[in-house]
This record gives sequence, structure tokens and C-alpha cells, in this order.
Amino acid sequence: MPGKSDGFWLLKSQGTSPNLPDPVFSNLLQGQSGIDVQYLVVAGGGGGGWDMGGGGGAGGYRAGTLSGVPLSTNLTVTVGAGGNGSSVVTAKGSNGNDSVFSSIAATGGGGGGTAAASYKNGADGGSGGGGAGNNQAGAGGAASS
Repeated sequence: MPGKSDGFWLLKSQGTSPNLPDPVFSNLLQGQSGIDVQYLVVAGGGGGGWDMGGGGGAGGYRAGTLSGVPLSTNLTVTVGAGGNGSSVVTAKGSNGNDSVFSSIAATGGGGGGTAAASYKNGADGGSGGGGAGNNQAGAGGAASS
């Protein structure tokens, strides 16, 4: 059957309208007022630090199910980009950007610390950035949801 794989309907997007097998899909949903939507939202990772810098933290994630979503509902999706690595000793790597599905947000990863004393700690994020590895190693950033 077109669009079906391992028990899940594959909703493929072409521009702004879904690419669905109209007669088949419409008949299967006939009489239903809503569907359950499983989601996995992953944010962008943080950028690494400069000069013995720490690695950027992984983007946070959220997984779950939205129950009873009306068939006519438009769900917004925003994909967060990864953060830029630092190119100078006086700045940490940038945090990754958040990703959002409907109202569910995942936090971007923290940027990595760099060798300069005031920038040695990793930034907080979905998963905190790593601390720099100089003489007085920095602490990793805190994880957030």
C-alpha cells in the first residue's frame, strides 16, 4: 500500500502540501475525528571552544505522543541549527538552536569553553558544553530540558 511501512503511515512533505495517496488515505481515516502523533524533537548541538577548548554539548531532545490531534490541525516544525565553533580565545562556542514541534521544544546544546580563564567553563544547554582543558580546567555546562 503506498505510504505505509512497518505499521506506520509515512507523511512526506512536498513544499507545503503533504504527498498522500488521497483515496486510500481518506478512506482509512473516514469517521475519525483525531489521530495520535508520535514525535521526536532534537535540537542543534553546541559549537566547540577554541585553543584547548571543550566540545559543544549535544542538543536536547523530547519524545512522546500528542493524542487526539484533529485531522485539520497544522503543526509547526522548526529545526534548530548547530552552534558555531569559537574562532578566538576570548569567546566560547555558540549554543545550538532550539528545535520545536507544535508546542514541544528541545533546548540547543551548550557551547564549549575556551582556554581564556573567564571563558573556560562550558555553557549550559540541552546537554552542557565541555570545559576547556588548560592549566585550570573549566567545568562542563549544566544540562537543561
